[in-house]
Amino acid sequence: MNLLDPESISWLRLSLTPRIGPITFWQLINQYGSALAALDFLQSESNRLLQVSLASVEMATKVNLQMERLKGQILTPFDSNYPFLLKQIPDPPPVLYCMGDSKFLGKGNIAMVGGRNASMAGQNFAKSLAKEISQYGVPVVSGLARGIDTAAHMGALDGGAGTIAVLAGGVDVVYPQQNSFLYERIIRSGLIISEMPPQTIPTARLFPKRNRIISGLCYGTIVIEASVKSGSLITARCAIEQDREVLAVPGFPADPRHQGCNELIKNGAALVESMEDIADALPQLPLSKASSRISLATTLDGCKSMPHLGTLFSLLSTTPVDFEDLLSQTGWPVAMLSEALAELEVLGYVARVNGQFYQTANEINP
Repeated sequence: MNLLDPESISWLRLSLTPRIGPITFWQLINQYGSALAALDFLQSESNRLLQVSLASVEMATKVNLQMERLKGQILTPFDSNYPFLLKQIPDPPPVLYCMGDSKFLGKGNIAMVGGRNASMAGQNFAKSLAKEISQYGVPVVSGLARGIDTAAHMGALDGGAGTIAVLAGGVDVVYPQQNSFLYERIIRSGLIISEMPPQTIPTARLFPKRNRIISGLCYGTIVIEASVKSGSLITARCAIEQDREVLAVPGFPADPRHQGCNELIKNGAALVESMEDIADALPQLPLSKASSRISLATTLDGCKSMPHLGTLFSLLSTTPVDFEDLLSQTGWPVAMLSEALAELEVLGYVARVNGQFYQTANEINP
């Protein structure tokens, strides 16, 4: 941030002023036209009754220096790399503090959130699905919490398109501490962001505010294993208020960890069991035709000994498919299909599960 520009430093000062949240911030900007004019109004004699203690130039300079030492950056909606989807929500963050590569903000993203006490099966599914989304060139956004959030970040990093972690506290405050290694990995291969200044300790009231950013960055939000009291349902509600899509993974009705997701589906959320469901629900997602999965299918089609391998591979996904179904879809003889599946198994691209079911191997133990 260029603090030599009077409007820039006024913008940062206004955002750092206690009792001025995003809603009040934008009301002041809309009424007075600039942060500089808003500060002048707040400093005027007639407004001393408001008891607003304005952030000083020294405080703004200190915060800017902190971000420089962290090798991070401060973005405002006037910056070209401020996320375009986030600008469209009713109360976008006046300031975003970033650590990592801000290029991830310029892509169309998808959020994945869920319970902190998620089952191992739920975490494995989240990691697998996030990896596949990432392989299509779409970064996954989540909140660095335990459980589903952690699995989503890890899968997205493994998939190659990166991930964005939105923190409730400052970008230099790792929470929970058990995710310190993941935090460092995201800084290297993704992006950490927050609307709170450095050194802010996350408190309960900051998490709902954080959730609106998670959904606001994305075309849609996927919810996995959320109970009826899960904080991830706040993210889903934010998505609805922002006119974004909500998607949910169904689960066993008697398990409390799935009741929130099942309720979302009853109320109109798109049911998600595979990448295909996501693509159907979010046609605006910028799925990359150069994704690793499509490239692999093309490469396999070029195999001289078995030029049809790519066709078969394109029919497989994270969801196991029965051999008989593959026979029906391909129209191939039994021997030809068996030979092709065996070849893909040898190459390490496909794995057999439960006898006669097949799925992409790199999704089994992501």
